[in-house]
Amino acid sequence: LTKGAENMLRVTRDKQAKAQISVELKYAYSNLDLLQRELADINEALEVYQDTSACLPMIPLGLKETRPLDYEPALADFIEEHYSARRDDYRHCFVELNRLREAARRPLRSEQGVADIFVYLNHLWYLDRRFFAPWRSHSLFFHWFDSFTGVAFTQRSLAFEKACMAYNLAAVCSQLALSSARQQPEAALKWLLRSWGAILFVAENYTNAPSMDMKSAVLEMTANLLRAQAYECQYQLDYQQQQPSQQPQSKPNSIQGLAEFYLVRAQAAEFISDVFNNVDTRLSGDILRYSDFIPDTWLTLVQLKTNYFKGLARLALANFMVDALALSGTAVPVAEVVTRLTEVLLARNSRKPTTSGELRAFARLYAAEAMSCFEEAIRLMSLNKKLSDLAVCSNTLNRLHSKARTLHMDIELEPSAQLVSFYSSGIRARIGRALSPDEPNFHRHPVQDLFTALGPIGFFNSRNAWSQPREIRLHRGEGDGGGSGSFGFSLAGEAPVTVASVDDSGQAKANGLEPRDVVIGVGDQDVKWASHEHLSRLIRESRSALRLWVVSPLETPRPPQQQQDESANAGGGSVTGSVRSVTGGGLHQMQAAGKSGQQSWRKRLSGSWLFRRRKARSESAGRRGGGNKESAKSTL
Repeated sequence: LTKGAENMLRVTRDKQAKAQISVELKYAYSNLDLLQRELADINEALEVYQDTSACLPMIPLGLKETRPLDYEPALADFIEEHYSARRDDYRHCFVELNRLREAARRPLRSEQGVADIFVYLNHLWYLDRRFFAPWRSHSLFFHWFDSFTGVAFTQRSLAFEKACMAYNLAAVCSQLALSSARQQPEAALKWLLRSWGAILFVAENYTNAPSMDMKSAVLEMTANLLRAQAYECQYQLDYQQQQPSQQPQSKPNSIQGLAEFYLVRAQAAEFISDVFNNVDTRLSGDILRYSDFIPDTWLTLVQLKTNYFKGLARLALANFMVDALALSGTAVPVAEVVTRLTEVLLARNSRKPTTSGELRAFARLYAAEAMSCFEEAIRLMSLNKKLSDLAVCSNTLNRLHSKARTLHMDIELEPSAQLVSFYSSGIRARIGRALSPDEPNFHRHPVQDLFTALGPIGFFNSRNAWSQPREIRLHRGEGDGGGSGSFGFSLAGEAPVTVASVDDSGQAKANGLEPRDVVIGVGDQDVKWASHEHLSRLIRESRSALRLWVVSPLETPRPPQQQQDESANAGGGSVTGSVRSVTGGGLHQMQAAGKSGQQSWRKRLSGSWLFRRRKARSESAGRRGGGNKESAKSTL
């Protein structure tokens, strides 16, 4: 309605109509702004999914909301029209499908909630094959709301439903990570990697999303945020389980041990600071204008953690030099300490410390820089009410700032200009263990087709066409010597079994049986799923009369333009993609071919949006029932 009012405002010349439309638009915009602010408050509630009393909070992703949907009215008509079946026979299937969607729409924050989303996504593969085709229209509309702005978007594309559910999969995983981050850091890291992988799965397999939260640039920013938080969780797991200041007896007693203890974590903290700085750069980009819809707390927390980890890196280097000097007083080999520092610093040509006094001055320089970083983090925290209300933020930052200030004040020497030049180039960022996203593994949650009774999905699907079922009545001819004769046709392949050949002079030909006909019934028995052997036995065991039900494959009624490019659509840009889903039969590769759309961006805005998939792949692999196998053939 808002888009229509905007279009009318541009084209109308009636001043009274323009004034009325302007008033309505202002009212609509005010409601949208109010909704966006309310959603921002929800997304900024960092304490909902995590224990914020231990350390700095993390950022969870919010779920995309959707309206309830009943598949039966639209798809039941398709069953009658396309499959020539009774809709009442599949009512229980639609009830179960609606139940699965409702469970995935409001998932539990647990393993069961993740499993519910996976199960529904796997069922969508069957649903796509059974009822959806690029050249067929339907009356289903999927209503989803932007998780940042709250704006509703409506699409007919099943790919839109899949992508939104996959996004919610990432959101639930991120919330599970935060709920277990303090008690079970290993589990938190696992969930963050799964959330990161789910976001990348959406970004790589879907495009042309109408909602802002699923734009390619926003998904990239979200993936970087989850990646940064995964490394943050790894840092806590590897380096913050034991504090050396609390356990003095555990401190290393050699320069090599101190280097492995302090310098490794300094490089890791610098690496994480760079990752958060990259996220901040994406969030602060003028082109993308993230600040219009990204919660302010997210922006502030990312900047805060950039300075927080930067300060940790410099504090670790200062502690390394002070503890190294404390090992054996002035007898410590300064050259060995400087060599260790050179391995982690970016400066190469500056003058290096040569005495223990210069080394202490060098440590004081790092302590001052760490103190400055923590002061900036405290300033950022004070600018955001949500973060200021969290005691853990102020306690953590003030404690580290006090630690850096104490270390700085204990060193009375002032660094020389050359030492400042040596220090100013920064720390070489390095992480000990690189993390990789855990992409959605659909085969962990196998499902069975709810609409199995429609027949093997390799043939009985929305992409194929066939004639109306017809009845063939045959009588067994007389054989030589008084034995029973044949019906005059042969069968080939497995479910569904097809007619391989028909005798030109036989009664099967005369009664309308043709080669390539698919046998779907023998008498009153449904044989769509019958094997070649079973169907042959049924026919041979019949008496003098045989009643077959068959359908004939037809040419798929695709429009001419669709035959050239199945992904072309007048509403938006075309894309290609693959969506993996695991069923009871194995791993399936979803296919959607496409080429670049020719419409301009302005034309796309005026048309209906497309939401399609990337990377076309063959979907013949893993198809349950397979194709017809010529190795099985019998004459009847």
